[in-house]
Amino acid sequence: MKQHLMTVFKTIGWIVLLFCFASIGFATDNAAVMIPAYMVFFLLIFVGVYFYSKTHQRRQEINPATKTLINKILGGFLVLVALYTPVRMFLSLFPGLLSFGTGIVTVIGTAILVGLGVVSVILINRSRATSIAGYILLIVLAFVPAIVIMRFDTSYGSLGMAYYTALALALLSWWGISLFTTKAE
Repeated sequence: MKQHLMTVFKTIGWIVLLFCFASIGFATDNAAVMIPAYMVFFLLIFVGVYFYSKTHQRRQEINPATKTLINKILGGFLVLVALYTPVRMFLSLFPGLLSFGTGIVTVIGTAILVGLGVVSVILINRSRATSIAGYILLIVLAFVPAIVIMRFDTSYGSLGMAYYTALALALLSWWGISLFTTKAE
C-alpha cells in the first residue's frame, strides 16, 4: 500500500512539474496556443529521457566521493541560476530599469527570499506547533512577487512573468539546495 501511495505522489509531482513548465506559455503573446505547445514539448522530453534511461542503464559503480562532489557543484550552479532568474526577468520586462546596483540588490533580495523559504520549510517540518508559522511565512512569501512587480507594471503579462519567475526560482533553488546538502552514501 505504501509503495502504491509513493507511486501516486510521484506521478502527481511529475504532472505538477509538467504544468509548471507549460506555464512558460503565459509569458508569450499567444498563451492559448503556447501553453499546450510547451506542455507537449516538455512531455516529449520527459518521455524521451525516461525511455533513454530505461534502455541505457549501466551497472557501473561510481565513487561516492565523486558523486557527492558532482552533486555539490551542480547544486551550487542551480542556486546561482536561481539567484540570477529575477535579474533576467527584470531585464526582459524593463530593459532600461535595471542597472548594476539594482541587479545586486535584486540578487540579495532573491537570496533573502530563498532563505526565508528554507526557514519556512524547516518550521513546517520541525513540529506541529511551528508548522503554522511556516505555512503563514510561505503564504506571505507568495505575495512578494506581485508586490514587487506591481510597483512597476500591473498588466497581466507582467504579473504572470513574475509568478513564472518565482516558480522557476523556487524549483531551481530547492533542487540546488537539495543536491548541495546531500550526504555521501
